[in-house]
Amino acid sequence: MSGYESVEFRDDGYDGGREYNRLREEIRELPARDLEQYLLALWRLIDERHASSMDEALFFELLCQAFTADAPEFDERWLASTQPPRQPADGGLADEGRAYTREVIRFQTAELHRMRGKQLDDEMRYFGVWSETGHRWYNFEPHSLLECGAAGLWDEDEPVTWTWGLVGEILETGRIYE
Repeated sequence: MSGYESVEFRDDGYDGGREYNRLREEIRELPARDLEQYLLALWRLIDERHASSMDEALFFELLCQAFTADAPEFDERWLASTQPPRQPADGGLADEGRAYTREVIRFQTAELHRMRGKQLDDEMRYFGVWSETGHRWYNFEPHSLLECGAAGLWDEDEPVTWTWGLVGEILETGRIYE
């Protein structure tokens, strides 16, 4: 874990600290896991629950279960994914962001797979490394990726909209948030 202090709550309206603190508490005691395996397990869980509507409970359930769920084998075809996906122009409204989240997982898993034995072995990687496809990474474990993603997303004064796309947003923000 990265050791971030809990966010304090304010009395004057919305504060993303509630979701950030909840995420930190939910994942705090979960076992460490290789990030590539975590993302593959999350892929499988999303596949299993794709027909469900996203809500706060399902969001936290998926992120927590991926720490211990079985992961499928890496699909070598994913190595063709060399660019992080862009947020859909419609904000993911057509499919609640499912496609975006799946693309984020595919991209990040392929990146991690390519970095094995290279950037992932760099002792200084937590100061940031460039992948061979030219993308910056700062977080390489599920705990820090999720915590940094939450810190980057929920430090604003906007209420959380629970969509499938939020899973992708937290993963992608966590990749680049120091």
